[in-house]
Amino acid sequence: MRIVIYTGAGISYDSGVPLFEDKDSVFSRYPLEIVAYKDSWRNNWDLFKSFMDELETSFMSKDIKPNATHYLLSKWEKENEDEFTIITTNIDDLHEQAGSKNVIHVHGNIKEKRTLPNGQIIPNCVLFGENKNYIYECNKIVRRSDLFICVGSSLSTGDDNLLNIAVESGSKTIEINPDTTIYSNKFDFSFRKKGHEGLKGIYKTLDII
Repeated sequence: MRIVIYTGAGISYDSGVPLFEDKDSVFSRYPLEIVAYKDSWRNNWDLFKSFMDELETSFMSKDIKPNATHYLLSKWEKENEDEFTIITTNIDDLHEQAGSKNVIHVHGNIKEKRTLPNGQIIPNCVLFGENKNYIYECNKIVRRSDLFICVGSSLSTGDDNLLNIAVESGSKTIEINPDTTIYSNKFDFSFRKKGHEGLKGIYKTLDII
């Protein structure tokens, strides 16, 4: 079975990675409309650089480690006999730390670097307004998938097109989210559960263990 797992911030939250809306996170200490958008660095370099440095430092904390969901997906990938791809909006590398091999970071990876037009080097993170990474490749992978699972995400970052492709291609689609989202009615199945609980149930149902 060709499986695509689309993961979002909810997956890494239990590992200590903050959400945008967390009041004590790095995101709350900066005006995101100034520091987190395309070409922000052109308008206020010092503030932009300060935000990027603090963001990178926060993600490098030794306290941030893979959780049970990351390890379950890694185990699932190893045991699946066909394609198994994780498409993630998360900029951490917790999937890889847990052992997953086929991971696509559409929003970049905090542990990689990118060079701006001014020659400055910053963490490889996609800013608001910039094109996502590897979308053409993701479209192809989703189009040939048999199962598309969205977990830890409400698809609010503009990736609902992947769900549309999965539906149009006849892939079975599953949403795992404690809350109903604006896209819940598009999925074949929606489970109102947290990530690990929902994934573990599907994993067992597919007779992988």
